[in-house]
Order: sequence, then structure tokens, then C-alpha cells
Amino acid sequence: MAYDQFSESALWDLYREAERLYKEGDYGAAEPLFRRTAQGREALLGTDHPDTLWSKFHLGRTLQFLERYSEAAKFLRESAEGRQRTLGERHSDTLWSKYWLAEAAFSQENYSEAERLYRETAEARARSLGAENPDTLWSQYHQGQALLHMRRDAEAETVLRRSLQGREKVFGAGHSHTLWNRYWLAEALFNQGKYAEAEDLYRQTAQGRASLLGDNHPDTLWSRYWLGRALKYQGRYDAAAEELRATFEGQEKALGLDHPATLWSKYWLAETLYNQGNFGKAETLFRQTLVTRERLLGREHSDTLLCKNWVDQLELLKTILGWAGNYGQARIGSLTKDTRASARVVEPEMGHRTGANEVGTIRTSYLPT
Repeated sequence: MAYDQFSESALWDLYREAERLYKEGDYGAAEPLFRRTAQGREALLGTDHPDTLWSKFHLGRTLQFLERYSEAAKFLRESAEGRQRTLGERHSDTLWSKYWLAEAAFSQENYSEAERLYRETAEARARSLGAENPDTLWSQYHQGQALLHMRRDAEAETVLRRSLQGREKVFGAGHSHTLWNRYWLAEALFNQGKYAEAEDLYRQTAQGRASLLGDNHPDTLWSRYWLGRALKYQGRYDAAAEELRATFEGQEKALGLDHPATLWSKYWLAETLYNQGNFGKAETLFRQTLVTRERLLGREHSDTLLCKNWVDQLELLKTILGWAGNYGQARIGSLTKDTRASARVVEPEMGHRTGANEVGTIRTSYLPT
């Protein structure tokens, strides 16, 4: 049957079936039904009819959940532009289309467009719904994430601090939304070298997640991982080693030895042990991580080469100190100034971290560098 031969009631039946499948999470089955409904309504009712735009909006969201982001953006843009023409730029339906268009842009790593759309949505929602409305705060929060991905960390700090204050009032300090917001604010601070303040927020997040999710939940452990990193960058190596060791042991149980998060905790524990002068233990962990990364990632992967660099440098350190075998009890304090300088290993520059997986968003999980 041609789309212009569908009756309006038949299209409603098709739309309701698509909605049912969507709510059940069966996006693959819902997608063609939303597509047929959108095409049928456009032919029967017109491009800017509210029902046509609803179908396109839900088709775009369904494609987003299917990770077909380019297609999702097309239909979400059409629904946003149509709703702006017919309902106005501040109407809630227009803003929802713009919000999900921002999500599609973010998922395609088009962070500049995503940031603009999140910001426009947040500003419009603040005017119409209030600064502390959950939808306003949600848009601000994701604007902050987009700014982080563009390495505009100072701006991200401002936006995320504002959304955190709102979420603490609206949801409470221990709510999952508040904890995620606090985590990403800590990221913005960490990226700017504000390690003491980042440490405080990572610690609060870890404690909140432990209460909400349990000590060995991956999100709890992830907060402790970054707490350990913040402590390390302040030169508090004993405290950092304690956090990173506990994180590594928890991730080993919860995620397995081969999980990327476990390997990163192991790697940074090794670096911290090196900073403490525990060269033998550091070398052992670096070698273990190297072997696993060679097996999982290959010899030429940047993460593998990072470990190999440390192993090679520690071998060089043995040569400099005239050791043929074990480090024994030697510690960094026993080295002369000139020897420490020649043996120093420069830490790799921090790579950008992608977002964490959470309810209501599509983000990549647990890739620390």
C-alpha cells in the first residue's frame, strides 16, 4: 500500500505498536514502524504536522539507541526545525528535539555542535522552567561534558559547578545524578591541575557510590581510581598507592585481570611504586601489564609501548646503578642527584578521557586515557 493510501487511524495503530516496542527496548523492531509512520504521516498530513514531527522525533531517538547516529541526527534535526517553525523555539517539544539532536552530535564526536545545542536548550529551559528544573540541570550537565571533550576545562568547571549545586538541592547529595555531576566536575578540576579540589570531589563521589552501589561496584572503584591519581599528582604517594592497590584488587574481582580499567589501575600503581622508590615491585607490575597488553592490544599499540618504555627505563636504571639483578632494598633516596636525573622517566601526557556510561545517556565506559 502506498503511504498516501494509509488512513490516519491505520497510522495511529502503527505508531502505537512502534511505541510499545520502543518502551520494551526492542528498538530494532520499533525503527521500521516509526519510519513507516513518519513517511505515511508526511504524505497524508504534511511535513510540519505535529503527528509527523512526533514520528520523526521518535524515529530519531530509536536510531540513536541503535547507534545509527548520522541517521538519528537527520530526523531529529527535521523534527527540531519543524517544531521551531510551528511551536516556537521555547516550546518543550522543540527543546526535547534539540536536546536529542545534541545527543546525536555528541555521539558522533561533534562536540562543538553538541555544546551549542545543550547550551541553547539549558538557557531556554531555565527561562521557561526555572534554573533548578531537572531538565534544565540535565542540559547544563551535558553541556559541561561537551566542554570537557573540547578541553575547555575552565568553562566546563563553571557549568558543572552550577549544575552540581542545582542537583544537590533538587535530588540530594547521594543521588546518582548528583554523584555523576560531582565526578565530572572533579574531572574538569583534575584536567586543570587543581588536584587537591579534585581529590576532595573524587573522595566524596567514591564514598557516595559505595553507600549507593557497594564497595566493589565498577563506578565506586572508578572514583577510587581517580582519587588515587589525584593523590599521586600531589606527591602523596603512600596514600595514592593505598587507593590504587585497593582499586586494582577490587577491579580484578569485579571485572577481571584483562579489563582495561583493571590494567590502568595496575599501571598507575606501578608508577606510584616507582615514585616511592619501590623499583622492584614497580617493574614486576609494569612487566605483567606489558605482557597482557601485548596479548590483548598488540606490540605496537600506544598503551603497550607505554609499558615497554617503563620496563626499558628500569633496565637502564639497573645499568646506571651497576646492578646485574634485583633492586634489593635500594630506594630512590639512596640515589645521587645526578643518577636520579639520568634515570628519570617522564610521565606520559594525559590523554582525553571519554565519558562514563549512565542512565539516560549514551557514553563510552571506563577508558581512562
